[in-house]
Amino acid sequence: MEITGIILAGGKSSRMGRNKALLQVGDETNIGRIKRLIQTRTDHQILITNDPDSYEFLQMPMYEDEHKEHGPLAGIEVALKHSETPWNLIIACDMPFADMEIARFLCKKVQESGAMAAVPEYNGKRHPLFACYHKDFLPYVVDALEEGEKRMVNVLDQVNAITVTEEDLKDAGWSEAHLKLAFYNMNRPEDYEWVQTQQV
Repeated sequence: MEITGIILAGGKSSRMGRNKALLQVGDETNIGRIKRLIQTRTDHQILITNDPDSYEFLQMPMYEDEHKEHGPLAGIEVALKHSETPWNLIIACDMPFADMEIARFLCKKVQESGAMAAVPEYNGKRHPLFACYHKDFLPYVVDALEEGEKRMVNVLDQVNAITVTEEDLKDAGWSEAHLKLAFYNMNRPEDYEWVQTQQV
């Protein structure tokens, strides 16, 4: 199962007040950490960003949104267009503790089910920006963007997408404490302060 790891770094970090992808987590940048993690469990890696100059240090293929101001959906569109593998792991740059074993679990689930996407659910919320997608999801994204749709969950509701529940993840052996870290979103200054208290 060949997988492309895709980092989305197209947001404006408005709630953080500064570029959250470039914040220091441990002894590396947040996005550098995520790149290192996805390299351990994916065969190819690409970055989606509208500010490529800020990420040249990563030395990885970069692509910009074709539909500006359309949020993560536009990032997924260009990511799937440029991916050369059927399966694709999408991960947002605000998840410094994203677990790559969970990522592989998601990709295995979607392959076994024959679905087009596997999206985890934790604490009552789906996480479409830490999920596994088949390249066949692309036409639905394109159609949605052309119709002015910006919400990822609305597109997912139109296709054969499976939800990997919190219970599924716990049954597979991950604890509540581990899941809290794995799905932690770093969006505000207080979120970053908490991240800095963790051992990484």
